[in-house]
Amino acid sequence: MNHPWSLQICLRIGEHGWSDLDWWIGGEHSTCQITHIFDSPFGVIVDALHLLIGGHDQATFSLQDEPG
Repeated sequence: MNHPWSLQICLRIGEHGWSDLDWWIGGEHSTCQITHIFDSPFGVIVDALHLLIGGHDQATFSLQDEPG
């Protein structure tokens, strides 16, 4: 996916509360390791995308990288 507005997300739920998140925006790749102990990372991402699809100009969310 190389369209300037394309978004691709890959979330791999791991063991012991840690997950790997990769995303590509317009062909540029980023990655991080996050925790899924407090909230579902997939849920907060989907909620933000739902706002954008619904017509909001922007949406924000946070992902935690360290439990506790």
